[in-house]
Order: sequence, then structure tokens, then C-alpha cells
Amino acid sequence: MIMRIAIISTAAAAVPPVGYGGTERVVHYLTEGLVRAGHEVTLFATGDSRTAADLRWLYRESVWPIEAMAELNHVAWSCAEIAADAFDVVHANQAAALALSRFVRAPLVYTLHHDRVDELSRFYGCHPDVQYVAISERQRELDRVVVLAAGTESSTPTRVARANASAMSCVTMTTVLRTVA
Repeated sequence: MIMRIAIISTAAAAVPPVGYGGTERVVHYLTEGLVRAGHEVTLFATGDSRTAADLRWLYRESVWPIEAMAELNHVAWSCAEIAADAFDVVHANQAAALALSRFVRAPLVYTLHHDRVDELSRFYGCHPDVQYVAISERQRELDRVVVLAAGTESSTPTRVARANASAMSCVTMTTVLRTVA
């Protein structure tokens, strides 16, 4: 089943990132893997991103250092664009998207890219309809969390290992996306 998937990245770094950018690197592997799997993927990132997906952007270049209001603006713009379109599922990589998800018709998957933070855990509890995905075992403490295999360069030493980890993450994420769609 081919799905229309919206992926919201950050405004802080391009996808894939140049140098720094753990979240954006994970977003890159996932986006490219879903495109290769035949899905129609739209990536909401910065204009300096490179992807095989349809790229939409508010900021022409990465906003660095990170600016909280630029991130909020990017996520709000992305959610407005998504609400005006017809996606099967939305994959967000920023917590602000959860608060805005009530304006989006498609189910939301959210990847936790950070250490466990009590304030964020309480915030996640306010959004029981979201499917949470983590990239670390530590986040398994949250209810309804699926842990993906690591697929970043820092966790896999070779190009083949990165490709295999990315493919496994993509298969796992595709399963999660089908569950919520």
C-alpha cells in the first residue's frame, strides 16, 4: 500500500545535515528509505535540504543557532500546509507539532530524539492519540513507544551497516505508519 506521508524536520539544520544534526540525519535516512519503498513523501525542512522526496520549506537556509520561535514558526507553517493537503500520516520530529496536531486530519507519529525529560513526558501524556517512536531504549519507559534500531552514522561504523540499519528502521516505521493510518 503506497502512503502519502508528511515528515516534519527542524529549521535548525538541513536534511541531511552538514556536520551537526542527529535529528536531521535520522529524518534523512527515514525519508529516503520511505521514498525508496515507493511511498509519496513530503519533507518539511529547510530550503538547503537535499532529498528525493517533495521538499517544502519556509526558511531558505537553516536557522542556526537554534531559535525557539523559528522552530515554532516552522512547525506551525508545516502543520498548516499539511492541514490543507491530504496525507495518510504525519511524522513529526518536534514536540510543538503535538500541540498543533489537533488542526491536522491525519494521524500523527512522533519520534523522540532527546533524553527523557519529565516536563515533556507530562506533555506527551496530553496527546494520547499520537504514536510515539524512540531511537533509544531509555525512552521505552513511556507507554505506547516503539523503539527503532539505530541508523545514524555515529552508531553504525560502515556505509553498509548504516544502510542496513536505515532499511530496518524504515521497515519498522512503515509498520508503525500502517498501524496509525
